[in-house]
Amino acid sequence: MVRMIALIRVKNRADFKKYRELVPATLEPYGGEIRLRADRLVSIADENDLGDFSQVALL
Repeated sequence: MVRMIALIRVKNRADFKKYRELVPATLEPYGGEIRLRADRLVSIADENDLGDFSQVALL
């Protein structure tokens, strides 16, 4: 079950990579988990005029 959708605008790929590595530990105490992770940056259709987001996280 997805409880949150995060739209992420990556401005610094190195910093984002470090951040991504820390995410699983923050979810674990709440029973959360990452079910899918893209191997590369992706583009999404901006149907809702949300800006130039390059990542989507389903938590």
